[in-house]
Amino acid sequence: MKPEVPVTPLLAGVLERDYKTVDLLVAFEDARILEDYLRLESDNRKVRKRLALLLLERLGDAARAVPHLEKIVEDAPESAGWHYCLAMALRESGTLDEAAEHFATVVRLQPENGWAFYELGNTLSAVGRFPEAVVAYRSALENNETATAVRLALAKVLWASGSKGEAVEVANIVLQGDPTNEEALQLAGASRASAVSQNTARESRGRSALLVSKPLDASDRAIIEAYRLKTPAAFQRAASLLDTSLRRLPNDIVKRKALAFIYLEKLHSAHDAIPHLLSIVGKAPKDGAWWE
Repeated sequence: MKPEVPVTPLLAGVLERDYKTVDLLVAFEDARILEDYLRLESDNRKVRKRLALLLLERLGDAARAVPHLEKIVEDAPESAGWHYCLAMALRESGTLDEAAEHFATVVRLQPENGWAFYELGNTLSAVGRFPEAVVAYRSALENNETATAVRLALAKVLWASGSKGEAVEVANIVLQGDPTNEEALQLAGASRASAVSQNTARESRGRSALLVSKPLDASDRAIIEAYRLKTPAAFQRAASLLDTSLRRLPNDIVKRKALAFIYLEKLHSAHDAIPHLLSIVGKAPKDGAWWE
C-alpha cells in the first residue's frame, strides 16, 4: 500500500485560504500547488474538491475544473451539489448535452429544486431540445408558480417548438403581473401580427427565434454579461438590476436565488445576501443547498 503523501504547512495554508478576497495571482499559484499535490496523492478528496471549486468559481476555468468534478461525482454519485457544479462547468465549457445529463441527475436527487429544473431547461433549450425543455420549465414552475424568468423561458420555448397559442397564453400570464414586460409584450404582439399577413408572420418568427437565443430581460442580460466578463463591476450591475426587478416581483424566487448567489459568491457580501437567503429557505424549506 502506497504511503500517504503528508500535507505540508504550505498546502495546509492553501486549503484554509479564503478565496473570496485573495488576489488572483495568489489563486493561480494555489491552483498549481493543489494540482502538484494531486499528481502525488490522487485520492485526496479534500484537495480535489478545493481545486475544483477554485478553478470553477474563482478562476473561471471551467474546462480545467471538469475532470476534477467528474472524479468527485464518480466518488460521490448521490451528491446533488457536485452534479450541479459539474453541470455548470460542462455548460460553460460548451459540453451542453452532458451538462443536461447532470442537471437531470440533480433534479432526480432533489425533485424540489426548482432552480435546477430551470437550469436544465436552459441547457436543453440551448441545444434545441425544446419538448424536453418545456417539461423542465413546467417542473420549475411547480416549485415556484410566480417565477417570471421561468415563465418567459417557457413561453419562448413553446413558441420555438411551434406551440404559439400556448406561448402567448403563458406570456399573457406574465403580463398580468408585469404589464410592461417588454419580452412578454413582444410575444403577444408577434402573435397578433401573425394574424395580419404572412409577411408579418415571418418577421414575428424571426423576432421569436432571436428571443429564444437571447437572455430574458434586462437583469437576465446583465447576469449573462457578468458571468462573461467576470468583473466585480459587471456583477454589481447585475445585482442592482435584480434588486430593482425584485421590488416589482418580490415572489420571483429564481431571480432572488440569482441575486443571493451573486452577493455571496461573486461580490463577497454576506450581509447583502442574508435577507435573500432567508427568503429563499422560507419559500423552499426542503432545499438543503440553500440552507447550506
